[in-house]
Amino acid sequence: MPKNDVFAIEVGFDAKGRAYFLSLPTSFVLKPEGVDRLRAVAGTLLRQSEEYPRLLKDLAAVPPK
Repeated sequence: MPKNDVFAIEVGFDAKGRAYFLSLPTSFVLKPEGVDRLRAVAGTLLRQSEEYPRLLKDLAAVPPK
């Protein structure tokens, strides 16, 4: 049976980011501005995580710049 590692990558928003993202509608449809902001903050938060580089190494991936 193959070995499976689990990577818990916890991310959190600062107060300003939290307020913005909590104000977005829950219709599963976002305006392009919301998508862009969410993708930008998600990338930043992942790169700040201690577990993310370990995940990339395990996957033999190179982090995006």
